[in-house]
Amino acid sequence: MITTILWDVDRTLLDFDAAESAAIRSLFAEFGLGECPEEKVRRYAAINERYWQRMERGEIDKWRESFRENCACAGGIDILIRENFDGMHLKDGTVEKIVELYGYKRVEHVLANTVQERRDDGRFRPDNRAWAESHYIPEDEMHNFPPARVDSQATSILLSGYLAREQAPCRCSPVRSNPVRTASDRTFRDP
Repeated sequence: MITTILWDVDRTLLDFDAAESAAIRSLFAEFGLGECPEEKVRRYAAINERYWQRMERGEIDKWRESFRENCACAGGIDILIRENFDGMHLKDGTVEKIVELYGYKRVEHVLANTVQERRDDGRFRPDNRAWAESHYIPEDEMHNFPPARVDSQATSILLSGYLAREQAPCRCSPVRSNPVRTASDRTFRDP
């Protein structure tokens, strides 16, 4: 006895593409954006398809989690700078604290995003700006996380401390029979 019948109605019983096009055109009219050219409909359809694929692979939830962590890191940088910046200098250990809380890759990404979001701010050192521009931050005005909000000079000083910490020569433990280094083998000098 048959108890369940499943129909895949997208693009079979229902014309999903026509409904999508009608919805986009309706939104353009509703928000007074003028006529919606076919190019915009095709662009939306391509973006929508990519997001459906990402959702099916579980990437959207991962992105949301990462986005929340990026926002938390930017907020953490704000708090640590407010608490540890005297107007000219950061207290020792500030860089290490933020890296300890969020990890060096996330801190690096948030700092690069912060500098890139403030392209017109002349208070960043040229070498810090060049470093930030060398990092790929996808351009997506709707979904980029907010940069750290504190003073650009303080952020630049934090970034300089971060770069000094990450680029300092390391003192490695004695060579073992397998000379592969791990993160625990490195000890950085104080900046």
